[in-house]
Amino acid sequence: MDFSNIARQLNEENPALAATASSGEKSLAGGEKQINRTNQRKDRQKAQMATQSSVPQKSDVSYASEEARMDREYAKMMANNISDWRAELTEAMKDEEGPHPYVDVMPFLNQKQMEAKRQEKGAAKMEGGKQAKMAEELSIDDQMKISREAAKGRNPKPDHKAIRGKMLKKPLPKDTRTDDEKMTDATGPRPGSHYRGD
Repeated sequence: MDFSNIARQLNEENPALAATASSGEKSLAGGEKQINRTNQRKDRQKAQMATQSSVPQKSDVSYASEEARMDREYAKMMANNISDWRAELTEAMKDEEGPHPYVDVMPFLNQKQMEAKRQEKGAAKMEGGKQAKMAEELSIDDQMKISREAAKGRNPKPDHKAIRGKMLKKPLPKDTRTDDEKMTDATGPRPGSHYRGD
């Protein structure tokens, strides 16, 4: 094998080989510069730290982390101060009988029905008590005499059709509303509308 041809090619000026060699040299020089600059910066920083003799003070600049910490502390404080007003109202109502006469906070959906039942029970208790007292005071004969006297003026078999006819003979008041008002009264205003139809 003859290697003389290869040796001659290596000795000649090959542009590709020259470019790789120059880039290699440049990268070595750049690395050395970077190391030198880093060492210079470290030396400057050490010299600056040596000249500082006073204790570093907190800067007036607030960073996002400090603001976030303040927000979290404020949120915790507010969470600790939250009170359950419904529970407090129910506890206060346990001491009294029934709802407060002036304040009605967050009424139940069926509160009117509950109130009517409560009033009926109260009225039944009162009337039951009155009737019991009267029954205790009056004998059975006296009670029978009172019921007979009350039934004397009553019709035992009333004619409901005749009574209804007498009621209908009276003239009804004339309706003076316009068609628009009649429609509004029949259907009601649309949801969200402030139009009353007049």
